[in-house]
Amino acid sequence: MAAQALPNDVRARFERFAGRLERLPLEQLRVRAARPADAEGHADAIARAERLADEDGRGAALAEARAAIEAFTDRQFDDALFEPGFMAIKWGGTAGSTTERVRLAVSLQEAVTAVIEWDLLDEGERDELLGPWASLSP
Repeated sequence: MAAQALPNDVRARFERFAGRLERLPLEQLRVRAARPADAEGHADAIARAERLADEDGRGAALAEARAAIEAFTDRQFDDALFEPGFMAIKWGGTAGSTTERVRLAVSLQEAVTAVIEWDLLDEGERDELLGPWASLSP
């Protein structure tokens, strides 16, 4: 696993973030998946983060973490379709649209980028990538 090659403090930071994230219900996750107000500044922060990840050798670990976050997002939406009741299980509800899933996954992947590259990014870039997820960050 590429994540094992990350420095211990980076891995620990990601694990803390992931642990906090896992405790949030889907409703709270959705609220945090806001889009940035400054699309150009946000795109610049993403581009710089991508470049820094490659330069520092964290690209593979970052891709692995993003894939894990995407799988987490899918599980959250899938689990919301299963609603146990008193006498029966309710199936077939809706947990949200595909657009919501994608928006949440992208938002979380950007936050994970900030968490993994915390020491490489400046404070403004971290804030830009974390957005509403900042309260879960280190």
